[in-house]
Amino acid sequence: MKLIDKLAWIAKIELTEEEKHKLEKEIQEILKAFEKISEVDTSDVEFDVISRSKEEFREEKEPEKFDSEEIIKNFPKREAKRLSVPRFL
Repeated sequence: MKLIDKLAWIAKIELTEEEKHKLEKEIQEILKAFEKISEVDTSDVEFDVISRSKEEFREEKEPEKFDSEEIIKNFPKREAKRLSVPRFL
């Protein structure tokens, strides 16, 4: 199975032979660009981890509490405090 056929199968799409040919050319161009990028010498590049102080983050808030009685009251199907939902298995 060719790469294009595998990608189409994963994406669950059907491609014509013309589309497959076009995509194959585009992927080859992308791979050539990555080859060119990998030729760049980065041995003298230093990476720095950016640390943030707590002041830069948003203030934590306690999550909103829900009134369970109100939820139960508005649920379409219920028996006392039990909620009925459609079976899905």
